[in-house]
Amino acid sequence: MANKLIEINNLNKVFGNLKVLKNVNFDVYEGEVVVIIGPSGSGKSTLLKCLNLLQLPTSGQISYHDELIFNNKCLLSHSKLQNIRTKMGFVFQQFNLFNNLNVMENLTLSPINVLKRNKEDAINKSLELLKKVGLSDKAYAHPKNLSGGQKQRVAIARALAINPSVMLFDEPTSALDPENIKEVLEVMRNLALSGMTMVIVTHEMAFAKEIGTRVIFMDEGMIVEEGTPNDLFNHPKMERTKKFLNAVL
Repeated sequence: MANKLIEINNLNKVFGNLKVLKNVNFDVYEGEVVVIIGPSGSGKSTLLKCLNLLQLPTSGQISYHDELIFNNKCLLSHSKLQNIRTKMGFVFQQFNLFNNLNVMENLTLSPINVLKRNKEDAINKSLELLKKVGLSDKAYAHPKNLSGGQKQRVAIARALAINPSVMLFDEPTSALDPENIKEVLEVMRNLALSGMTMVIVTHEMAFAKEIGTRVIFMDEGMIVEEGTPNDLFNHPKMERTKKFLNAVL
């Protein structure tokens, strides 16, 4: 049995009068590729951002490696919170690269300033990662000179540069054209094959079916159904799941 990496219990998130997450419960185990699907506005991205406390939940519990890190409030000091976030690489929809820095500077910023790595080691690690995502020739390019797909692959390399134990992807292809989507999904596919633990929010159903070890369907802030890709896509139990899949497949 794989080790439990993240545990979520009765998680709620409220923005004003809007309840975005409603008593969400789920776990992530080492080596899993958990794919979260559902209609826009169902709480998928909010849930992902709550995992590493980029957004603080309103109530509930979050544990990481059996350490309770949120229990109706953040239990961590700033430095401990920063350390937890280095364990969870985050890839955003809109890349979130620093446009005033070149690719290498984007990749080495956190390893040098947060993890206190030697600059030469950080550069060598970044060069390895750029090779892995097919961008060895873009190490000293600026983001403004990159395509959307290249920017997202740089963002993936940057997230990997902190040696995370889990990668969180928030609709990483939603801002890309079809050609760039293919490039980014190929990088993610290779990561999954390497055994990286991943939690992915996506609208790419074929990719979810292919790459996921478990698929979660969310609607209106709740987990409606979850199971293996075969179970959820081919034998959904809930009417809401069936209706959603009929609309998108």
